[in-house]
Amino acid sequence: MTDLSKITLDEPISSEDDSTRASDSLVGGVTEEIVTPLYRRWFGTLVAGLRSTYGVGPPDPEEVANYAFLKLSERNNLSSIKDLEAYIWVVAHNRMRAEFRSLRVREAFAETTIIETSCDEFNPERVLGGKQEVEIVNEVLKGMSERRRGIFIAARIDGLTPAKAGTLYGVGRTAAMRHIAVATAEIAQALADGGDQ
Repeated sequence: MTDLSKITLDEPISSEDDSTRASDSLVGGVTEEIVTPLYRRWFGTLVAGLRSTYGVGPPDPEEVANYAFLKLSERNNLSSIKDLEAYIWVVAHNRMRAEFRSLRVREAFAETTIIETSCDEFNPERVLGGKQEVEIVNEVLKGMSERRRGIFIAARIDGLTPAKAGTLYGVGRTAAMRHIAVATAEIAQALADGGDQ
């Protein structure tokens, strides 16, 4: 039987006298003749080796061991494999490394996408406050000239540049920026005053 501690992952898998070998003439019946007996005899050893090398998971050593045997059983011809136990160990080792890389990528992605600010819960007070603010903004907008209101909405809501918003209402970029600044100041003042009442 192959000693897992002696398998060098950077060197080609070599044959040992006491290892499980595939027959050079074996083409079919791989699962019944070779893989199933090997699975029964060596699965526990493989899982124990994975646990001692990588820990209890995740990834789960039993799942990885099953994956390695599955990959072996999917092969139609085992004649090119000199040491089946070493082959399964290398497949399992590669799968563990791939799973660890995936876990690191997922953790790194989760860390970059999670905003570390507390999320406010929607409660009746907050909803009512939001509605009141919208009403204040609407009242301020109604009180503006049509040109100022139009330029402000085109720039701040529709996302147009001040120059394009001004062109829609027959004024230049500088005048449009002034209309936007005045409208913004009026809305901010109204919201501040509304909060004090």
